Parts: sequence; structure tokens; C-alpha cells
Amino acid sequence: MRQAGITSSNSFAQESEDSEKCLEIKNIKREFDFDNPIIKSNICYGFLNKKKKDDKIFNIIENNQKRWMFLISSRPLLDKEYESNDNILKASALPYWIKFDTLYYYSFENDEDKSGAKSEIPIR
Repeated sequence: MRQAGITSSNSFAQESEDSEKCLEIKNIKREFDFDNPIIKSNICYGFLNKKKKDDKIFNIIENNQKRWMFLISSRPLLDKEYESNDNILKASALPYWIKFDTLYYYSFENDEDKSGAKSEIPIR
């Protein structure tokens, strides 16, 4: 599955490269077999811009924070396969710290940013 999210600061190629680095740095790549088509069809990851909270009332410039996100579903994420595909992942396929249908987002300050998830948002 292609990476999700768009940022305007870098080229698409750079975003893709950074996203792949995040898979490794955030220790997600070692948890899943990304060559497995069933796993691949149930995972989405990439960059997004999160509106930065700013306490200053008169701040005219909107600041965004670059965040990397990761999501895994028990069912394929493609519309056409969601209902018809019988290849449903079991919870045993997940590490203890990841839940199905939960968006995890991380900071990505640099190539050595090994920080954990900033937050998790259930999407169901």
C-alpha cells in the first residue's frame, strides 16, 4: 500500500524515503512481514501535518507539525476488498503494543528520533 499523507516541504521521493526510515526507526518494520500481501493490504503509513497548538492570540502564521502515522486494520484497507476478502488478520499477528484500527502518530524530528507514539486515536 502506498504511503498516506502529504507535506509541501519535501518532494514525494524524499517523503517516501523518510517514511521508510520511520518504519525502521520506530521499530515497526521488525514487527511485520511487509512482503506478505495480506499484511501489506492491511497497513497504511506516511506523513501528515498536524496543526500546532499555539497559545498566542495574535499569532497570524499557522504552524504545522510534521507527524508520521501508522495504522493496521484486521481487514484490507481497499474498499473493494474490505467486505469480500476473507483474509482477516488475527490479533495474535500484532505485537502487544499495537491495536487494530488505531491511528498511531509519532514525531519525526530527524533520522535518529526513536521516540514512541505521541498519541493513538481509535478510528472505529
